[in-house]
Amino acid sequence: MEKKEREEIIRKLVKGEGFELYAFRLYPGKKSARLYIAIDHLERKIDLSDCERVSKRLGEYFDLENWFDFPYTLEVSSPGVERELKTAEDYRRFAGETVKIVLKEPLEKRSVFIGRLSKVSLEERRVEIVERDSTRAFTIGFDQIKKGNLYLEV
Repeated sequence: MEKKEREEIIRKLVKGEGFELYAFRLYPGKKSARLYIAIDHLERKIDLSDCERVSKRLGEYFDLENWFDFPYTLEVSSPGVERELKTAEDYRRFAGETVKIVLKEPLEKRSVFIGRLSKVSLEERRVEIVERDSTRAFTIGFDQIKKGNLYLEV
């Protein structure tokens, strides 16, 4: 079975439990593999019982369908507090939060910006970030972003 097919089945199973599939990765190993799955919920945070429930459901399915012909470890988790922002919708969802954005090409001789995500325009495909140290605002196009994450300030 191809990776895309596996991912679609996992997505449906996770959705059946009331969650969204955030990430799916299969890490092969010499003696066993690790299957990493991150789940998300659009209206609340993920807790341990959510991960346990989805893990149990997926494990039962994998065993029943004989999905793997090798030993594997199933790991179900949340995207974490410094989750990657993968889509324009992720940026919209987390407007107002502190983010770290890494650019493909430098802007004003800098490639990394940390600050509050103050504005998100899905139509214009850009974000505005207010830098935490100087309070300067920078407008960045989605096409300029190499990677974006929520940023936990401690």
